[in-house]
Amino acid sequence: MRKVIIDCDPGHDDVMAILETMAHPETFELLGISTVCGNNLCERVTENALHVLEWIGRTDIPVARGSLKPLVYDPEPQAAHGYNGLEGFE
Repeated sequence: MRKVIIDCDPGHDDVMAILETMAHPETFELLGISTVCGNNLCERVTENALHVLEWIGRTDIPVARGSLKPLVYDPEPQAAHGYNGLEGFE
């Protein structure tokens, strides 16, 4: 069993990584999720991670919000990912 912490900016691809990890409890133990600014602002992608865990009934998994902005550049939410970085998911 591999212990895993997923560091991500939950948009569609990272949500799939979370779900795939959770689909294989015999292989992975998800210890937590940390979020970073990427597809959208950190506050929004953190909400995405929390919503996904709530949706699959795993609110026991801790989520830690990372830095509100990148170290070098200003945050630039990507319009292609919708208003929250996960278009269509509420």
